Amino acid sequence: MCPMTLPLKRVVSGFTFIAILTVLLYFVLPGVADANSEEAIPKTTGIIHARQNPVAAIHSQQIFDKHLFSQLRVITVTSLEKLMDRKQVAAQQQISVAALEQLVVPEKPAQRKTVKSVRRKNKIDPDRKLAVKRVRPAKTSTEISEKPVAEISMAQQLGLGVQRIVIDPGHGGKDPGAIGFGLQEKDIVLKVSKMAGKILKEKYKYDVTFTREDDTFLPLGQRTAIANTQNADLFLSIHVNAHPESSVKGIETYYLNFTTNKDAMRVAARENASSTHNINELHEILAELMLNTNLSESSLLAEFIQNSIVKGLQKEEYNVRNLGVKQAPFYVLVGANMPAILAEISYISNLEEAQRLKDDNYLQTIAKQLAAGVAVYAKMRKAVALQ
Repeated sequence: MCPMTLPLKRVVSGFTFIAILTVLLYFVLPGVADANSEEAIPKTTGIIHARQNPVAAIHSQQIFDKHLFSQLRVITVTSLEKLMDRKQVAAQQQISVAALEQLVVPEKPAQRKTVKSVRRKNKIDPDRKLAVKRVRPAKTSTEISEKPVAEISMAQQLGLGVQRIVIDPGHGGKDPGAIGFGLQEKDIVLKVSKMAGKILKEKYKYDVTFTREDDTFLPLGQRTAIANTQNADLFLSIHVNAHPESSVKGIETYYLNFTTNKDAMRVAARENASSTHNINELHEILAELMLNTNLSESSLLAEFIQNSIVKGLQKEEYNVRNLGVKQAPFYVLVGANMPAILAEISYISNLEEAQRLKDDNYLQTIAKQLAAGVAVYAKMRKAVALQ
C-alpha cells in the first residue's frame, strides 16, 4: 500500500464531514429551529414540508384530501346525472320507435327462410360439413328477473294524459320567415297548422288552440305564454327551413336543449332572429333552459312526430330525407310548462322541396302525419300506464 493513501483518505473524509456539517448548519437546523412558527411552514404539501413540521404536513394533507374528495364528488354526481338522463332518453326513444312501427306502419310479411339465413343461424363444421346448432344454456330465474326494464318518465308514472294542444304557426305579420322561389314561410306554416289542427280536432278529438290564425306578428315569448295560459298539454311550433346551400333538403324535428351541432345552432339563430330580448337577459334564459323539466317527454314527442312525418311521406312516394331529431336553444320553446317541439317540415331554399310546398296534397300529408305522431305519442303513454 502506498504510504500517501492513508493521509489522502483522511483528507477526503475531513472534507466530506465539513460538507455535511455545512448542510446541517445552513439548511436543516434553521428549519428545525423555526418549525413552531407559522412562517416556517410552507403552504404546499410535500417531502420538505413533512420534514420541517410533520403535524402541519398531516393537517395540510387532510385539508387537501377533503378538497379533492369534494371536487371528485361534484364531478361524479354531475357525470352520473348526465349518464342517467342519456340512458332515460335513449330508452324512451327506443320505445317510441317500436310503438310507432306497430301503430302507424303496417307489419311486414314474414320473410322466407333461405339457405343463407339457415347458414347464418347454424354454425357449419368445415371438416364434417354438418350443421351444428347453437345450444345456449337456459336462463336462471335470477337472470330473468334482472332483465333491464325501460325507464318510465314522471309524466307516465303519474298517468298524465293529453287533451289540450296549442299549435304555433311560426313567424307572421312583419316577420315573413324564410323566403324562396316566390314562397314565404309564414304562409306555408299557417296553412299546415290549420290542416293539422282540424285533423286533431275532428279525428282525434283534442282541444286545439292556435297562437295565431291570420297574418299577425307575435313575439316569441308571447307564443309560449299563450300555451301556458291555456294550460296546454303539448306545444307544437311549425316552421319551414332554409340553408345557404340550395342542395340541402330534408325534414327534422327539434326539442329544447343546449347543442354543439353547428347546423342546429344555425337553425336556432335564424328562428330566434325576431327575438326582442337583450344580452342582459342571457342569465335568465340560461336558467330557464337548465330548469327544463320536460326534456325527456319533449324528445319522445319529437321522435314520434319525426318518424310519422317521414314514414308517411315515403309511403306516398315522396323521396324525403330524414334528418332526425335534434336539440337546440329555440327561444320560442323556452319557458313552456309542457312537452314542446319545433318541426322543420321542408327546405324552402331547395327547388325540389319548394315545388312540393306549393302542392296542397304534400302539405295535407305532412299535417295528417304530424297529427298521427301526436296521437301515437298519447297512445303510447296510455299503453305504458296499463302495463
